[in-house]
Amino acid sequence: MKKIFSGTVIVLFSLAMIAGCKGKNEGNSEDLPGTWVSKGSDLSALQAGAIDSIILYFDRLNIFDMTIYRPGIPAQTNEGNYLVSDTQFGLSQWLILVFNNGREEQGLIQFLITDRIMLQTDLVQTQPDLGHVPPNPELGPGSSSLGQANIQRYVKKSSEF
Repeated sequence: MKKIFSGTVIVLFSLAMIAGCKGKNEGNSEDLPGTWVSKGSDLSALQAGAIDSIILYFDRLNIFDMTIYRPGIPAQTNEGNYLVSDTQFGLSQWLILVFNNGREEQGLIQFLITDRIMLQTDLVQTQPDLGHVPPNPELGPGSSSLGQANIQRYVKKSSEF
């Protein structure tokens, strides 16, 4: 009887631990919330000249705002929801941005710690489908069908507490 009770306790404890861990790294990244800025040489090669800067704001409720500044054009703001999940390979995480207008982008993000906190991205639009292939998590950022020219860096300006 003690063996059955002990076995039951172990199974219940294991199930509780698995349930507590399930989704721990799904949905939100503790490092992502806050304001991120990409400008100058941090913009991807595909955006050079067409975009002055991009400001991304992520909150802890999985909502984001993206403001794009272009030369001679009023700023454009897009909003939506985001989801972050871990990948099996490397230091990257998978990011899905679902814009309120129905557009969707997917790809890899990777945090870089230098003299400042940076976020490196390789995101491609998947909805509506433009024929771009998201990056391969095993190969890391720069492995999307848009290649190394699609890598963009953001500098963290503020954190959300």
